[in-house]
Amino acid sequence: MNFEELKSYLYQLRAFGSRLGLERMKRLCAELGHPEEAFTSIHVAGTNGKGSVCALVESALRHCGYRTGLYSSPHLVYLGERIQIDREPIAPEALARLVSHLKPVAEKIEKEAPDQAPTFFEFMTAAAFEYFAQKKVDVAVIETGLGGRFDSTNVLTPALTAITSIALDHTEYLGDSLVKIAFEKGGIFKPGVPVVLGQLRPSAEKELRRIAREKKTGAVKNIVRRFGNDSQKWPRSALKGAYQRKNAATALLILESLKTRFPKLNDGGIAKGFQSVRWDGRWQEFLLQDKRTLILEGAHNPEAAQLLQQELSALRKKGKRIAAVMGACGLSRAHAVLEALAAHADSITLVKVAQPRGCTVEQLGEILKKLNYRGQVAHADVSALFPRPAAAAFGAATDTLLVTGSLYLVGEVLERLRPRASDARGELGFHDLI
Repeated sequence: MNFEELKSYLYQLRAFGSRLGLERMKRLCAELGHPEEAFTSIHVAGTNGKGSVCALVESALRHCGYRTGLYSSPHLVYLGERIQIDREPIAPEALARLVSHLKPVAEKIEKEAPDQAPTFFEFMTAAAFEYFAQKKVDVAVIETGLGGRFDSTNVLTPALTAITSIALDHTEYLGDSLVKIAFEKGGIFKPGVPVVLGQLRPSAEKELRRIAREKKTGAVKNIVRRFGNDSQKWPRSALKGAYQRKNAATALLILESLKTRFPKLNDGGIAKGFQSVRWDGRWQEFLLQDKRTLILEGAHNPEAAQLLQQELSALRKKGKRIAAVMGACGLSRAHAVLEALAAHADSITLVKVAQPRGCTVEQLGEILKKLNYRGQVAHADVSALFPRPAAAAFGAATDTLLVTGSLYLVGEVLERLRPRASDARGELGFHDLI
């Protein structure tokens, strides 16, 4: 399969849309010989923070001598970022071979039972499981996509499950209350599989503990009981942003809970893993050619917007001026992020994310008007704002620059900040695939 054929096939799968449920995924895994059973896994769900927690856990396991897999979504620049071994994204040629291997299996299912044809996300999840099985990873850290109970990753029987946070997001699929969303996230719990919880609202934690009892998971641990209420005393990592302390605490509790299962885990390796971890697009700082600081922060829902507001408040207390670029998918999400920006940014440049669901700049502008924002407002394209690598064409000479509102927007900016050399990865960006 060449890259054009690969792109065409994956876009065809994308056209099926997203459909919750596990029957299609179970069928696909069965046809492949159950690759999800060939490796030990750690399964992580949550409204926010799950990607950072997965990155921290993977980095620690790798630095302790384990061969690791990492499955996450969405990708920022290159489709193969979703499927990594030892933090190396799958190479384009290997991805093409993998898709070629799975394609006839998916087509066979579709021919026999059209309603069982896999979606794009199910196909990519199965591809990750197959790749991890082929490469004989010691352990794979798996991030859920949407929710948990009906997420395609939920065919796993992991060594441990974790819920990083519970907040209102994707309410059209997961429910309009914290308890309903907790119910969906807690769907990843399995009998006899220990559970780690991040810092949660009481109603959400109560529901998750109820599910854990019902499913007889065994031990349920949370970071507040382990590390106390003072977040300043929680573990640190190389990930910037005060909110990453919570993610580091969650990751460390996961690792502590796995020490009997993974005897090579040790404090020194965990510390090295935490201090060398990388996770793009989450309070990621760049020093531009003109010496200004650019921050990429993929905050895209109300809980993340609250954390963003705390970070921006801290910058303002240091006397920093803030020039922001903002794009979003979904008006309710946009409102939460713009509210945080309106309170602290000196200027806001609105862009449309290169996604079918991206809000128009007119829609974003109307929200700012209703918020009575008094700062400077502009509209622009990403290409004009970031005309060449390590350069930005907005904000004053002394401003701190910020890009936020959507991980898809962050991916667009990253691609312009540090474009790849001419290789196939550039052909497999797929910003409009989710």
